[in-house]
Amino acid sequence: GTILAGQTSITIPVVTIDDVRDEVATEYFNLSISAPVNALIGDALGQGPINDNDNPPNLYISDAAITEGGTLQFIVSLSALSDLQVDFNYLTQDGVGGDSAVAPGDYGTISLTAGQITAGSISILVSVVTVQDLIFEQNEKMTVTLSSVVNAGNGDLNGEGTINNDDSQPNIYIGDSTVTEGQTAVFAVTISQLTS
Repeated sequence: GTILAGQTSITIPVVTIDDVRDEVATEYFNLSISAPVNALIGDALGQGPINDNDNPPNLYISDAAITEGGTLQFIVSLSALSDLQVDFNYLTQDGVGGDSAVAPGDYGTISLTAGQITAGSISILVSVVTVQDLIFEQNEKMTVTLSSVVNAGNGDLNGEGTINNDDSQPNIYIGDSTVTEGQTAVFAVTISQLTS
């Protein structure tokens, strides 16, 4: 730029980019001057703060389903990229009601654990191992719950895990009973495998 004779200042515009990423509250850039003609440098560096105008993304956890003996894969994700690391805690909880999965018999417990999505990433996986059994049962449910979220808003913080039964329905058998008249006949009834 040039300051003309008779002037004491000029302005130099620097266009900034309005992005959609949550960033540190204020970012800085510098504009420097060098090699002046007919002047001496008093201060060669001007600093330009850029204030972030984006809201933090929301944190979500997906639902997951797997056949018993497999690993449930819950996706913990952000609604948008962020330049900030997002921290949270997670843990598993037994389901509620008649179709409740109960640890450790149906799945491996995860006690309160710290999780994070690093800056610039969008998601991570939380894995829950399920237990293979030989019991005919209905599909069972459990939950992974997120808490203590830092640098993101609260979206859906409960992921429902469905553990699908892979055991066939049992057969039921009744045996024969031979008696002499006047006696009580006793029949043995058996089932081919355990049920819940």
